[in-house]
Amino acid sequence: MDWLQIQEHQAIAAAVLNGSNSNPPLLYNQNGINTLEAVAQQVADNAVTFGCVESATVSAIPFATYNQQNPDDYNSGIYNGLSCQAVGQNGFLNLNFYINVSQLAA
Repeated sequence: MDWLQIQEHQAIAAAVLNGSNSNPPLLYNQNGINTLEAVAQQVADNAVTFGCVESATVSAIPFATYNQQNPDDYNSGIYNGLSCQAVGQNGFLNLNFYINVSQLAA
């Protein structure tokens, strides 16, 4: 889960920076949200492939809905509508093993 969270933040930050320098630039609109959602989903898919999580799904609140519910966020450039639901792998917390003695020395 830690890997997923760290990688999501880095990938989204990189997408915003790279998108700001592209033509056309990444904008705060539905296309921009779709782009960031796709970047986040790719990282989530990688986490599944690498065995970091069992499953992960990214979702985004649509641009119009989010701005209707949070009217002050648009002018501030804030979008808190991305989310990721992930199911983590069960790691070993305790491992026991037993030794069977099949022959004893005389």
